[in-house]
Amino acid sequence: GNGDISKSEFVAFMQFALAMLHCEQQRKAAEAEEEIFEGDMAIEGMLAKLEEGKDALFEVMSMLPPELCEHLDSPEFQLSCHEQFDALDEDRSGSLTVDELYPVIAELAGTREWVVTEDQCTRFANLFDEDGNGDISKSEFVSFMQYAFAMLHCEQQRLAAEAQEE
Repeated sequence: GNGDISKSEFVAFMQFALAMLHCEQQRKAAEAEEEIFEGDMAIEGMLAKLEEGKDALFEVMSMLPPELCEHLDSPEFQLSCHEQFDALDEDRSGSLTVDELYPVIAELAGTREWVVTEDQCTRFANLFDEDGNGDISKSEFVSFMQYAFAMLHCEQQRLAAEAQEE
């Protein structure tokens, strides 16, 4: 309590500071691990739903409100999809390659791009690559967006029904 820090007090301070730094690094590592796990689970869940139901798009569309079906089939919706596609097509090749799909999958799953794996991008591409060339064309991207919006609507309806039951 004399206002000066002695050598022994400085050593104690450094020990405390290093211990706190170690604890903080451990906490951040655990948070990152949890974020990766949660993100991976969200992506896998999304891919499972897509793999199960993609072939039922026309059936799902028939159950949607008419105004939503009209919107999903409108020129405005297609233009919006084309703009999103162009923003994702970094190399301006006219198709989305697996490595250009990371932001799409991360956004859909509500996670960060660095959580998405190449295998997950490949599975996603395979789902919507109707011509089998390994890339996603603009028309395939529009089909995907229609499906995604239809599934989002159905999920929102399901959650609203569950909330009413409670």
